[in-house]
Amino acid sequence: MKMKDNESVKDYSSKLMDVVNQMRLLGEAFTDQKVVEKIMVSVSQKLEAKISAIEESYDLQSLTIAELTNKLHAQEQRVLMRGDEATEGAFQANHKGKSSRNLQGKKFFKNNKGKVEGSSRK
Repeated sequence: MKMKDNESVKDYSSKLMDVVNQMRLLGEAFTDQKVVEKIMVSVSQKLEAKISAIEESYDLQSLTIAELTNKLHAQEQRVLMRGDEATEGAFQANHKGKSSRNLQGKKFFKNNKGKVEGSSRK
């Protein structure tokens, strides 16, 4: 079971814990450390840097499933927030580089889907 690129940490950990709990009900000895290891090797590539930092900074034998998922969820939220800021910054940087002649007569606005569009003034 691997985390999909478009799947959230919360959704993935929930599905994984459902499977782990079912296995435990069937008598399988599945320790929390084994679940922590499974999460760390199967999360999305976008969280790889955070996984490396956790491996270096924490005692994996005492790291709980909840602590790991909370740390990954927080990182995921940071990445999402930075993604929005980077998109806005790229838009601004792109327009700053254009000559004023190219932007004269243009009025920029967000359409009803949140996309920025330009129109010529007449």
